[in-house]
Amino acid sequence: MRAAQSNDNNNMTDKNRIIELGKSVLKTEAEAVEALIERIDDDFARACEIMLHCSGRIIVIGMGKSGHIGGKIAATLASTGSPAFFVHPGEASHGDLGMITAIDTVLALSNSGETHEILTILPLIKRLAVPLISLTGNPASTLAKAADINLNVSVRIEACPLELAPTSSTTACLAMGDALALALLQARGFTAEEADQGARFCELAAWHGIKTHNAIKASHGRVVTAVGVVGVLIGWTLSLWWTLLRWTCLRWTCLRWTSPPQQSPAQT
Repeated sequence: MRAAQSNDNNNMTDKNRIIELGKSVLKTEAEAVEALIERIDDDFARACEIMLHCSGRIIVIGMGKSGHIGGKIAATLASTGSPAFFVHPGEASHGDLGMITAIDTVLALSNSGETHEILTILPLIKRLAVPLISLTGNPASTLAKAADINLNVSVRIEACPLELAPTSSTTACLAMGDALALALLQARGFTAEEADQGARFCELAAWHGIKTHNAIKASHGRVVTAVGVVGVLIGWTLSLWWTLLRWTCLRWTCLRWTSPPQQSPAQT
């Protein structure tokens, strides 16, 4: 009985610790996001202005967890009226940098500001002379100094108890990306009707794609059936001709051997 009570107490203790840890993570990350409010300043407005007047696309780059956050930011920008896509910096140094043109704007994400893969392509980005906006947790970093505008997304502490997994820092970066995207949405005058039209267009395109696929599949089935029927008919025809040829040859042979030999006039 005492052993069972002891196990119950341990389970309750573990459960309470898990609940407290979950609350602690959310509080830590909420504090990291709240700290960004004071950093929405002139640099933020300038970054929005640069992206607003970008005649090309906003190219978002980042490695690791920052890369995943960058993909989400690019998707949010694109869905709210700001053409954007994500480029993997590791792939960019192997040829994908050609996806960035001289009319684009680059948005680089790096908590340390010293990400090797991003620093490797930094001279190439500078050679294109495109605007470079960075989101870093270290305003004194190489990337922050090289950028035209750096937005500080540093956090006091990561929510991870081991201080290993990027948690508060990625949340802060994502929140700043959302702030940029939605500020641009407002500046562009992007409406719900435009978003709805885009969604309906995608649905329509998908529906037509399905119909086209089904039509091609059905047409393919009819072609296969027709080919099969023609093949059977040809096979039957050849078989019939072969049978007639054999029968003719056999009949000619039988007549040749059964007919009596004809005598010449000299013999008669």
